[in-house]
Amino acid sequence: MAYNRGQSFLEVSITAKPVLQCQRCLEPFEYEVSVVNRVELVNRESDLEDEDDDENALERILGSRRFDVLSFIEDELILAVPYVPRHEVCPGGVSLVQSEEPVVQEKRPSPFSALAQLKQNR
Repeated sequence: MAYNRGQSFLEVSITAKPVLQCQRCLEPFEYEVSVVNRVELVNRESDLEDEDDDENALERILGSRRFDVLSFIEDELILAVPYVPRHEVCPGGVSLVQSEEPVVQEKRPSPFSALAQLKQNR
């Protein structure tokens, strides 16, 4: 915790590799998580409301002398994990990343080409 002119701040830096279950192939995999966050701890709920509309304002959370840091870290980790965890490439070969080769689609004639020919024949 850092203090700045009567304000309290909590800076958290987390690096972890939780084992998640891929929702596509249902196999376990390690997902690398890296979180760096700084929040301002306030004493009253009324202080939670942002007086400044500054885009760079820090997130404010309600703190106390018995602030549960482990619970806060757990919340940060939960927020960093994807809602639907998946391998980039599943062991079965299914890929999330598109191949670099462009997919060549067969060029079909436009259904309006006949109308264009009629217009030219006028």
